[in-house]
Amino acid sequence: WNTAYIGDVFRQWCEQGMLDFYCAQCESRMHQLHSLSEKQGRMVKMILVIDLRAVSVWQLVSRRWAKYDETYQKCINRSLAEALAQVYIINSPSWAVAFYKRIKWWVPANTQRKIRLLGTDCEAELLQVMSPEVLHAMLHAFTPDGKLAAPPRAHVAAEAVS
Repeated sequence: WNTAYIGDVFRQWCEQGMLDFYCAQCESRMHQLHSLSEKQGRMVKMILVIDLRAVSVWQLVSRRWAKYDETYQKCINRSLAEALAQVYIINSPSWAVAFYKRIKWWVPANTQRKIRLLGTDCEAELLQVMSPEVLHAMLHAFTPDGKLAAPPRAHVAAEAVS
């Protein structure tokens, strides 16, 4: 997302509209995970894929978004952490991957196990935890020759896993 896009979202939805949407999304996700857990007789968790292909650092900076996130979403996100099996951040710039490798020893071990910061060569690792059909359905991201092709904007998708 670029800051202009975030500004458009805030103008169209306002903070309360964004919060209502996010709460409904979280409630729906928790309901789906609960239903799948009951149906399968085991705890089902989700994999979150965050695609950064067309995002640069300056696009992630928005004071208004940061304030909104701190005020409203941070507490909601903390509760979602328990339902999260793994986070894959794909198409990360090479400098970010290198930086994370240097600092990750400061990150708690449980958090380290959940976060995978990957560059553009991420297809093989993602296909170890999900089928090509699921990955395609989540991201609509395969080119005709079967390679992973990310969407033009940052995209977030989730799949329930055990």
